[in-house]
Amino acid sequence: MSTDHYPKGAFILKKNIAAHQPYHFVFVGANEKTLLLSENYTSSHGARSGIDSVRLNGDDEKNFTRKTAEDGRFYFVLKAKNHEAIGRGMFHKTEAERDHDLKEIMRLCNGAVLVDETGENSGGVSTSEPKRSGSNRYA
Repeated sequence: MSTDHYPKGAFILKKNIAAHQPYHFVFVGANEKTLLLSENYTSSHGARSGIDSVRLNGDDEKNFTRKTAEDGRFYFVLKAKNHEAIGRGMFHKTEAERDHDLKEIMRLCNGAVLVDETGENSGGVSTSEPKRSGSNRYA
């Protein structure tokens, strides 16, 4: 992936055929840095719903829970309005690094493209811009 192609960040939809729940996504910033790892899903549709949930909830700081791991590293969890975890941030040595990633997600999540690397739609990688339905929700 190149920064030139995704200056607004990207959701990368992936499939691991060896896993029981093979679908997941990562959210990367404009600098290609991974900012968020999703839960695992049994279907592509489920993972896409998770992406929609990040778009709906990721721009509100109240939906992020800042945490410290047992080894002292810092991370966050993004939760939906129903308090279910959508994804987890990367582990960082400092709170400032963690908070920077959190702010990047808030800034980029609504304009980020979707890159489908599962190969299921077109046999290769496909990219699409975010779309809103008439109710102003992502569809």
